[in-house]
Amino acid sequence: GFLASGDTYEKQMLRFASNGYDLDMLYTFNWNSIGGGTAVQGQLDKFIDEVIAKTGFDQVELVGHSAGSGNVFEYCKSDKKAAKVRHLVLLAGTAQTQAAGTTKTPVKTLNIYSPYDQIVKAGGKIKNATNISLDLKDHYQVATSEETFTEMYKFFTGEMPQTLDIIPQNDPTISGDVLSFGENLTGNG
Repeated sequence: GFLASGDTYEKQMLRFASNGYDLDMLYTFNWNSIGGGTAVQGQLDKFIDEVIAKTGFDQVELVGHSAGSGNVFEYCKSDKKAAKVRHLVLLAGTAQTQAAGTTKTPVKTLNIYSPYDQIVKAGGKIKNATNISLDLKDHYQVATSEETFTEMYKFFTGEMPQTLDIIPQNDPTISGDVLSFGENLTGNG
């Protein structure tokens, strides 16, 4: 999202790990919210190609929060890129006119939003998508809540998660990026 980073997904990634996912198969993409535009699309495409190469899967499960929802939705507007996305999840984004993908290459879309979101007030139902409205959740909670995890897990697997608890990892890896607040720039910038 705008002025956020991949750490927004920390709890959700740990919940996926607590339900049998390998943390080495879960990735986050940070983008420079100041630059935006077509540069982000090229960077996202390169990132998805790298994830596909590392994991050996033909497609990814793609999730975007807030402004990131617009970026991942835009990504799926070409047949070539949409073919790389198995499922798309939009969290607290602006409502779109239809589900993601193209006529030739539709992408199954889950749209989770809240009428209580004071940041993105233009959220709402999307035609031909699975729409979930979360009551009493703010903008950040739409991305981080247990309810959101449950809906994403069901959307990806067709099953309920076994747990919503975060089970401590036996051999955690510490990693991350150095960010300049408000710009999402890495390095000496």
